[in-house]
Amino acid sequence: MQSQIIWGLALTLLGGVVAGAAIAWLPVLLIYAVPLIAIGGALLIWRGREEILEPVEE
Repeated sequence: MQSQIIWGLALTLLGGVVAGAAIAWLPVLLIYAVPLIAIGGALLIWRGREEILEPVEE
């Protein structure tokens, strides 16, 4: 697996756990959960972007 996929899944899972804890006990933790989920999702969405980019030709 590529590192973007691993990090994306890990951050999304961590954000989900923090969001679950926020809903159950301390709602202020949503401040941390939302960015973790957003960053993890972005890594998963754009995981193959560097492979698509073509090298610069002179």
